[in-house]
Amino acid sequence: MSHFTDEEEYISVQETALLLGCCDASVKGALRKGTISGKKVKKHVDVWMVSKASALEYKKNQAKIKGKDDFQTNHKEISIKDASKILGIPRLDFLKLIESGKLKTEGLGYHRVIKK
Repeated sequence: MSHFTDEEEYISVQETALLLGCCDASVKGALRKGTISGKKVKKHVDVWMVSKASALEYKKNQAKIKGKDDFQTNHKEISIKDASKILGIPRLDFLKLIESGKLKTEGLGYHRVIKK
């Protein structure tokens, strides 16, 4: 967890993704659109810190508006890495489920993804 000089608390993109149940790319997209607020840490690099209050407010509002969640509808697939973070299951356990055939994945370029 990180803090800037002002009093507002900030969390990483990864922590925000876990909080909202989405992938890192969705959080960064929401930051760029202004759906949630945050601060860019480095000018020429896509590194952000997210306002924890803004992320919690977004989550609270989305609970009221079922079916309107930007994060859940933007992507039809999720990476194995992001799925393991969201569900709190170690990545190696996910890979074992895939190898055993209990979990289906699809190829997306050089990566394997899970359909939502």
